Amino acid sequence: HKRARALFFSEFFSSRQRRHHHHPPPPRCRRRRVCMFSTSSSSSSFRVPGGLEVTDHFFRVPLAHPRLDFVDGIETRKAPASKKESEIEIFVREIVAIANCEEKKRASLKTALYLQGGPGFECARIQDDGGWIGHLAKEKNMRVLLLDQRGTGRSTPMTRQKITREEANGLDETLKYYRADSIVEDAEFVRKEMLGKDAKYDVVLGQSFGGFCLTTYLSRYGDQAMEMALLTGGVPPLCNKDPKDSYAKLLERVKTQTKKYYSRFPKDKEIAKELAKLCDAKEPVKTVNGNIISARGIQALGFSLGTAGGFERLHYMLENAICDDGGQKRVSDEFMNAFDKFHPFDSNPLYALMHESIYMNGDNNASNWAAERAIKERASEWDPIAPEGEDDGILFTGEMVLPFFYDELSYLRPMKRVAQSLQDRTDWPKLYDLDKLRTCKTKTACALYLDDMFVDFDLAMNVVNNYMGPNVRVYATNEYMHSGIREDGKRIIDKMIAMLDDSDPLR
Repeated sequence: HKRARALFFSEFFSSRQRRHHHHPPPPRCRRRRVCMFSTSSSSSSFRVPGGLEVTDHFFRVPLAHPRLDFVDGIETRKAPASKKESEIEIFVREIVAIANCEEKKRASLKTALYLQGGPGFECARIQDDGGWIGHLAKEKNMRVLLLDQRGTGRSTPMTRQKITREEANGLDETLKYYRADSIVEDAEFVRKEMLGKDAKYDVVLGQSFGGFCLTTYLSRYGDQAMEMALLTGGVPPLCNKDPKDSYAKLLERVKTQTKKYYSRFPKDKEIAKELAKLCDAKEPVKTVNGNIISARGIQALGFSLGTAGGFERLHYMLENAICDDGGQKRVSDEFMNAFDKFHPFDSNPLYALMHESIYMNGDNNASNWAAERAIKERASEWDPIAPEGEDDGILFTGEMVLPFFYDELSYLRPMKRVAQSLQDRTDWPKLYDLDKLRTCKTKTACALYLDDMFVDFDLAMNVVNNYMGPNVRVYATNEYMHSGIREDGKRIIDKMIAMLDDSDPLR
């Protein structure tokens, strides 16, 4: 086992509040780029307050990259037949300080690529120079590249309308090209096009699922593609073949967070129990958007307990969740409106569909609703009406996509067949070359959060100690939750870089 460096903090820091305002941008530096494969349009630029220039890039890439699914160097996946089906568009947003926007100066900058969490989410749309992106661009003088992962944002989006429309045309076969292996190949394409075939990213940063993608990247191209790798709350649980085992660990984290929540908001324990009973009536509780709110749907609101501000978000939902209507208690319109907006599956359906596929690593087994299976093994504890530890209140669930979602959430109902097909799939290819990962010499830092409810700390440390390369260091802390990079990204990234460039040496 390598030496893993753990730093523990009790004080919490909040990110500085940013002002959002608009004014006409100043004259801009424009640049065009010609790509070897093809681009759908020329680059365009604009500026945001605080002195940043933002340039949009589009690339056309294969839906099925040639190197996908290699087994001993042999490709095992066939590309789609028609050219129209075989290409998709990838969007990359480049951010630099205005002082560095001139072409020659820009070309001399170090480059950082960011891989977003998810799966199924686009990168943030910056509005000013606040946060870690502005810090890297202005204070560290870097080019920051934000990749909208395939199927999200402006990268040929896989919308719920498109999924519904193509559901009967083998869409589940297409979706196998929307995992970490394909995202890594997209990142490689961008590297060669924007930096040059022999150039490396100076830094690749992966948050949450982006860290899963970065682990795949390290295991396939690490030494030749990047100088430094930074994983924040994103070390995948490589030691478990059945993702149910990972979810079983996460359930313990959720249980701990539930107890913390009730300790902070003790009245919410009774509100949640009463609300669950109201939603367990024979007549289903339906929102104006057609969503059904069941007792288990109330439990699923525990997703928010794993992120900064999540306790407050849930509390404000529950405090007015029940109202008196002519002497009868019912679920309030205010709560139903908040419930409709709670899950992001309407705008980011891949987050639901691809959720458990991110754990599948070529072991010829199906995910088979792994989170649901983990909950059923502890059904008495997680009973939404009469839990085993009733005095403790009902237990919430965490970042888990459960089969009843596809019956109760209106925007997921049309996707139920595709979801089941993906859950039944057993031929998922390997995402990681573990031998290459163990020998990868790329300088790597992992920020691991002890109370992380989405990526289990113990499983992550197991991977760091047994699978990561010789140049890995760990920044372990209970100062942040899973969303640490959003809370205090500048400080976390500076800490990790300092660990890797030896300005914060081993001691």
